[in-house]
Amino acid sequence: MEGKDPHGDGTATRRATTTAPTERFQPLEISFSSLPKASTVFKTMLSPPWIKSQGISAENPKEINLPEDNPEGMEILCLALHFSNDRINTCPPGSLIFDAAILIDK
Repeated sequence: MEGKDPHGDGTATRRATTTAPTERFQPLEISFSSLPKASTVFKTMLSPPWIKSQGISAENPKEINLPEDNPEGMEILCLALHFSNDRINTCPPGSLIFDAAILIDK
């Protein structure tokens, strides 16, 4: 993600794609102002009063844990929502598209 979002950036922590104990979770940089534009769920989750109650701002980025979501699907979803399509494999496997679709349907 290029540049910092003045409305607050953060990190979504997702399950690692490996089972190594040292790699249980992996960070995924996100923009707290971009995601609410894409989904009413993100809008509710990342807008006032919730975002203010969490103390989230550009000066105080936070981490949101997403341990139950598919890590590869979440990465595809976040890259697409942040217009980082150039970082998505040009021909992702169908199972990865399916994983992202499951997350979109939440």
